[in-house]
Amino acid sequence: KNARKIDTTRGDRMIAAYFRNETAKLAKRSLADINTLADWQAKRKLYRQQLFEMLSLDPLPERNPLKPVITGKNTHEEFTVENVQFQSRPGLYVTGNLYVPKGLDKPAPTILYVCGHGRVKQNGVSYGNKVHYQHHGAWFARNGYAVVMQDSRGRYESEGKWRPYIDETDDGYDTQQWLGQQDWCDGNIGTFGVSYPGFTQILPAPLRSPYVKALVPIANQEDNYGHMRYNGVLQLQNAMNFIWLGDRTNQDAPRNLIDW
Repeated sequence: KNARKIDTTRGDRMIAAYFRNETAKLAKRSLADINTLADWQAKRKLYRQQLFEMLSLDPLPERNPLKPVITGKNTHEEFTVENVQFQSRPGLYVTGNLYVPKGLDKPAPTILYVCGHGRVKQNGVSYGNKVHYQHHGAWFARNGYAVVMQDSRGRYESEGKWRPYIDETDDGYDTQQWLGQQDWCDGNIGTFGVSYPGFTQILPAPLRSPYVKALVPIANQEDNYGHMRYNGVLQLQNAMNFIWLGDRTNQDAPRNLIDW
């Protein structure tokens, strides 16, 4: 009860300085041998291969027919909302809500919002991430855009197991390729999202869908390393938050189920 409190401030500062210096060394070495366009062209193939390996895309997965299906439709005075699903992988369906402006008489630019978290639950029924962000879909539709709000694989209505930062790359690219070929899309896709839905835009970007013309990630991490670590030190807050978010089997579990 009367134990003397030990001041660890000096040690904490030393540890923080050490990891800050080590992180700076790694950042300085990044692309240190690239000084000219010729240097980049000589290394580009190797760097892209390393990037794909980091994203679990080496080798690139085989593309498969998406087989999209419309399962329902709701009408608003300014737009319609269609419930769609398509195969991300053979036999594994992801789901989305498609917002189409009323009276659309020509293809429109399309917004893709891939959701990762944002629970909506009423009377014991989970409505998923898409409902949490539906005000964004409604705003864009009112202003002439077609919009797809999609649950990530393994989240709420989408099938499979949620593996944060892993499957968003391939699933996002599949969605972009599908959207760009729809008759209501003019071939121009913009991506939008806050927090994890911001990072779901960055992950498929290296695959370079020809339809994606703009990315607007907001309040997201630049890379997964920086999101989970600060000056090289694991951020327990973020790590525990992803445990709380969980996978398909415990995505609605309250926080008090976790032994903090």
